[in-house]
Amino acid sequence: GDDARRAASPGAAALGLNFSAASPRCVPASRAWAFAWGVRAAHGDAVAIVAVVDVAIAVDALAAIDAAIAFDRVQLHPMSADARMPDDARRAALAPWSARTIRVAKVPPTGLTSADAASLRALAQDAWGFVLDVQHPSGAGGTGQRWDASSLRRFDPSLVDGAGRVLGRPTFVAGGIRPENVAALIHTVRPWGIDLASGVESSPGHHDPERLARLFAAIAAVSASPGARGVA
Repeated sequence: GDDARRAASPGAAALGLNFSAASPRCVPASRAWAFAWGVRAAHGDAVAIVAVVDVAIAVDALAAIDAAIAFDRVQLHPMSADARMPDDARRAALAPWSARTIRVAKVPPTGLTSADAASLRALAQDAWGFVLDVQHPSGAGGTGQRWDASSLRRFDPSLVDGAGRVLGRPTFVAGGIRPENVAALIHTVRPWGIDLASGVESSPGHHDPERLARLFAAIAAVSASPGARGVA
């Protein structure tokens, strides 16, 4: 739809479609199809389509979403506060999508610590990449709350490389990113990529054109500065 094309036009590398009924950003199946194929018609392979789903989604439901929109990536999000790490049976059931899976890891507001290393290693077993987002009592994402992302650069250097990848996986920083703070985040953290929703919305699921324009202008400015690596 128009909202999808508006979000993609400034230069987003990926756009997420939320399929969790518990989220205010949940997209009906019929609208998701139009959204995905409208973006592909306008941008081809330049913009990846990411299906955002609850980590507990039924395998047949995930397969149906894939058949409908042929997503490029699937973001498995622990939508509830009591979400558990996947067991071997669950991991085997999701194996067909592991090469396209982005695992969401929840980080304390104070930032990454050595205690997070084991959970990241476990998630990496069946992940193409990570999103690092702030812990919230509800377990939800898109809260607009921040965590100390600079801790990524103080984390175990054997886990995080110079390009901002964790355990060699492309890693997106999320949590409270807005046009007003994105330049400082890029300069300080040098993330592989960023993931955001509320920071450029007028209401959940509805992008604000002015905020999008300011966000991408800020990214372009810091990416063009001497020594900047840019954002994927």
